[in-house]
Amino acid sequence: MDKKSLIELKLKCLYYGIYINESTVKKLQNLDTYFVQGLFSHHKKDVTNYKIPNEIILPYDIVVQIRNSENSPVELISEEEKFFIKDKEKGIKVSIKFPKAPKFYEKLTSDGTKMYKVIQLTGKDCLKIYTSNYCEFEKLKSVCKFCTVDSSRRLQDVVYNKNLKQIVETFKEAKEEGYYGHVMITAGTYPTEDRGLVFISEVLNEIRKETGLDKIYGSVSTVPPKDMKYIETIYNAGIEYLTFNLEVYDEKLFKKYCPGKDKYIGREHYFKCYERAVEIFGAGKVRSNFVAGIEPLDSLIEGFEVLAKMGVVPTVTMLSLNEKNQENMGKDFKLPDIEYYKELYKNLELIYRKYNMKPAWCEKCRTTSLEHEGKYLL
Repeated sequence: MDKKSLIELKLKCLYYGIYINESTVKKLQNLDTYFVQGLFSHHKKDVTNYKIPNEIILPYDIVVQIRNSENSPVELISEEEKFFIKDKEKGIKVSIKFPKAPKFYEKLTSDGTKMYKVIQLTGKDCLKIYTSNYCEFEKLKSVCKFCTVDSSRRLQDVVYNKNLKQIVETFKEAKEEGYYGHVMITAGTYPTEDRGLVFISEVLNEIRKETGLDKIYGSVSTVPPKDMKYIETIYNAGIEYLTFNLEVYDEKLFKKYCPGKDKYIGREHYFKCYERAVEIFGAGKVRSNFVAGIEPLDSLIEGFEVLAKMGVVPTVTMLSLNEKNQENMGKDFKLPDIEYYKELYKNLELIYRKYNMKPAWCEKCRTTSLEHEGKYLL
């Protein structure tokens, strides 16, 4: 099976989800892989009574997040102790692997916390650090309507508010085992002027002190701080990229689907912070993620173009609906067809080429998007 066909299969896995029957689920329970779910893990089918691996690996080391679904033309099957992804529409099946669980997952921090509860591995060597799983917009009843944090919490077995010592100790252990290629640090949404950037700066500075690293490869992702002076604070802490996720470009749809961000931060403030961040970090070192599937394709592509022209790298996460966020989005809201996403990734690739930009993360770690693979769809 050629790589283009495998990229199209990855797209189907993310778009439709993956069906796993009960007998296959039972065979998955004792795999040497990681089952801990990330902050935005979500499934269309209830998985609270058993464990589901977080990711699968297709040929060419294409890593895909598992989104368990009751109704999907894509199925995870088992034959003679081997596992496959089967595309029932095309009548093909592809052998898959699961990433092995890292040894540091079962080790303890000095306060007795299992390290998998502090930092999670995704893909080949991306360490996900959620300093807090808290979003102030939940308290304000203005959470983004597509968000899956609420429904994913019951899947998680993690520390919701990590302290500096837990994070640094776990990072050091993961690095010693060879799992540090880059980091994705997410700050949650703090009700403070700095939006958590001061605490993350302390974490980064302590990691560099303890490891001797001059710079931390990867990205810090949060909402823009109220005072832009904190953009320089996080830059001085040695992080490579800074990310402020606008999520929706269209102004009216941003207001509708991101009510907290619209009311308490403001779309205009996002753009002011993008300008300042590019001044400090440099063009191509600032990012903004979009949730694809909410707005018309033309609007989203316009957003890609506007931000890229500013020096901000546009990135994409594919919207997936479960019972909770479907209710929030509205019962009449429907995802666009799969061709929407093919066109989206083609255009995103062309914008990367036009502005000489690199996609986010690396090809072996971006499990929820095809930012690296749009070239195979052209």
